[in-house]
Amino acid sequence: MLNTEKRNPNTTHMDKMTSMQMAEAMQNEHYNAVKAIDSELNAIAMAIDIISDKIKKGGRLFYIGCGTSGRLGVLDAAECPPTFGVSKDVVIGIIAGGDGALKNAVEGAEDSYEKGAEDISEYYLNQNDSVIGTVGILHDRKEYTKLMEDLTGTRYLVDSMRANNHDFTNKLHVILGLIQMEMYDEATSYIQNITMVQRETISKVMNCINEPAIAALLIGKIARASELNVKFVLREGCYYSSADISLPSEVLVTVIGNLIENAFESMNDMNYDGQKELLFGMYSKPGALLITVDDTGSGISDRNIGRIFEKGF
Repeated sequence: MLNTEKRNPNTTHMDKMTSMQMAEAMQNEHYNAVKAIDSELNAIAMAIDIISDKIKKGGRLFYIGCGTSGRLGVLDAAECPPTFGVSKDVVIGIIAGGDGALKNAVEGAEDSYEKGAEDISEYYLNQNDSVIGTVGILHDRKEYTKLMEDLTGTRYLVDSMRANNHDFTNKLHVILGLIQMEMYDEATSYIQNITMVQRETISKVMNCINEPAIAALLIGKIARASELNVKFVLREGCYYSSADISLPSEVLVTVIGNLIENAFESMNDMNYDGQKELLFGMYSKPGALLITVDDTGSGISDRNIGRIFEKGF
């Protein structure tokens, strides 16, 4: 259940409060809402600059929402002409359920994708228009960060499994070809060889890495390296135990996946024709973790070397 749908523990026993206690409790919650805006001022200022530039080019601002937040959007739009002297066609408020929802709740209106699309399509939006969804829900940013990490980590695991499946399909085609050519001894030998190599690869990774998600990622990346004609080397002495350091596996999957993919991209640059080799190392001890990725690619350009620690680069 969303936090906004739960009972607020600070007002659970409001029915037993005095009038002054009720007023103080509500005022404290108002303060919390205002404080939450502080961390978003940069984003708000950026939105103001972008929207004002678009309005100068003939664009419009649309507020779209439902329930109380939708009503506030319509109210703000209605106040813009007398307050700021703009035309009533510049700032427009749209509420789920139509104007009737301003006075009476229209349950379920916010869940209609088709109705929302129909409401906004009437205005024939163009590239200079801005659309703001008015939502009265506040979430801990950590929830979104965790979700992004989970999704990114999942993407890397899916990519790795796809590469592993592709590599396996290629091997099946080789076996099928050998059988069709009636080269049964060669097919048998090939099957035995790839089985042994695959078993050794999985065993080596699993012996070094005790976290299943990371081990699965590395096995998939090894298969991906084979597709790209890259020699993937797991460094001697690799060892990782999740008990050594309190980092979510999803975070490590994202970091490792990024590092290895960057190495692949570097070695598969159109201008690079050297030997392709990637050396991966992962070492942990209580309270510390070291991850190394070395490759024979072109490396970081002199132009970018000084910017690698810039936020957002």
